[in-house]
Order: sequence, then C-alpha cells, then structure tokens
Amino acid sequence: MSIKFIKVRFNMDNPDDRKLYEMLNGMKGQNSFIKNAITSYSGKGTEEAIAEKVATILLDKLGTMPLTLSSQPVTEEITDETSFSESADIADAFLDSL
Repeated sequence: MSIKFIKVRFNMDNPDDRKLYEMLNGMKGQNSFIKNAITSYSGKGTEEAIAEKVATILLDKLGTMPLTLSSQPVTEEITDETSFSESADIADAFLDSL
C-alpha cells in the first residue's frame, strides 16, 4: 500500500487561513473533506456543472407538467382598475397551474 503525505501551512496572522485552520482542526474526517474540496475545485463540482444539473432537473420537471393555456384571448387594452384586477387573477391562475 502506497500512501502519500502533503503538508499544509496556515498563516495564523491571515484571518482566512485562521478560519480554515479552525474549521479543519475541529472536524472529523479531515482527509475526506480536503479530498472532496480539491475534487470540487478541480472541475467536478464547478458552478457550471451545478448550473447544468439544475437546468436538467428543471427541464425534466417542466417536461412532465401539463400546460394549460387560457382560452381567453386578450383583445382589449386594460384601462381601468377592474380590468387590471381581472387580468391579475388570470395571471395568478396561470402561475398556480404550474
């Protein structure tokens, strides 16, 4: 079995280094945490990958949801408060159907 060792130094005068050291020092599974952090940083957990996963999930969910189209075409301009309220109700009903 071959084991490699890497030394990490923290500058305790640097607030970021000190915070990281304190986090790691009180943590169980330090090796696993560091390995996972390096793996994520090296491209397997980048923001682009996360965004891609979120987009895929959203598209999958939206693809399985039935869309209901309003059968009430908008043919006139909204000019009074009552018409505005009715239009808002239609918009709310559409959003609730999603």
